[in-house]
Amino acid sequence: MTSRRKFLTRIGSAIAAPAVLPLVGCGGQEEDAAPVPEPDVIASGGIDTPIGVQLYSVRNELDADLAGTLRAVREAGFDRVETYSLHDMAAPDFRVLLDDSGLTVGSMYASYERVAGDIGAVAEEAHILGSPWVAVAWIPHEGDFDVDDIDRAIADFTAAGEALQSEGLRFAYHCHGYEFREAEGGGTLFDRFMERTESGVVDVEMDVFWVKWPGFEPVALIEKYPGRFPLYHMKDMREGTELGDLSGQAPLDTIVPVGMGMIDFPAIVRAAEANGVEEYIIEYEHIDALISIQQSLEYLQSLEV
Repeated sequence: MTSRRKFLTRIGSAIAAPAVLPLVGCGGQEEDAAPVPEPDVIASGGIDTPIGVQLYSVRNELDADLAGTLRAVREAGFDRVETYSLHDMAAPDFRVLLDDSGLTVGSMYASYERVAGDIGAVAEEAHILGSPWVAVAWIPHEGDFDVDDIDRAIADFTAAGEALQSEGLRFAYHCHGYEFREAEGGGTLFDRFMERTESGVVDVEMDVFWVKWPGFEPVALIEKYPGRFPLYHMKDMREGTELGDLSGQAPLDTIVPVGMGMIDFPAIVRAAEANGVEEYIIEYEHIDALISIQQSLEYLQSLEV
């Protein structure tokens, strides 16, 4: 596989990691700070698995120019997206914007409350958007995440997953780091979740950043639960970041474009490809988002598998 060092040498200083900014400064980049370059043509022999992008990466740009940003995402080399919002539009109208931009929906986010309380409406929205997956990114909880929180989610997600399955749709939970607290009797709350949910009813979207942040290894988790991670959020972490945080929160300046930080993406891709990956989804939440998601895409496409 292409090494991180080799990749950085190939593309040069034009994609150096962004400077560290305080949290309150995130998303305030100048529109004309740097033009979006044309996508490179990547040689064949790399990843065949689809690579999409979580639109939350360009949330600030979408707020400023919804249609224009969707077109820019397509110009950056993406044809698949994961949605996090309809941006105050009806689902059919948002679908028109996506279609006009040449984008398809690989997965869509819905809140825990909607999934637990109105799964029929969620399924209808997924059908309209053409999304085969519905994912939840956060389990509401107060204070430290605990066994009551995980057990509630297991029950609610199982019911939602079964309902979506009957609609020809699939369900996934996006792990967020707080689930890796130790569980009474051994293991973690995440282990409890995996052991008490059924593959195909409740699958997991592995965010490799949020596995690494509390001090766990994505590859070890993939190998421990083969076939349970069909979707992956690909998000890198700045070199030298201190690990072991179980809050599910991290400063935005810990995030760097994929391939420029401390996460071993070649090893993750090898493990994912051997264990049923269906889609990689780039997510980048810091500055210069449009440039950074394109850099991330080019890096993943450069990996030889």
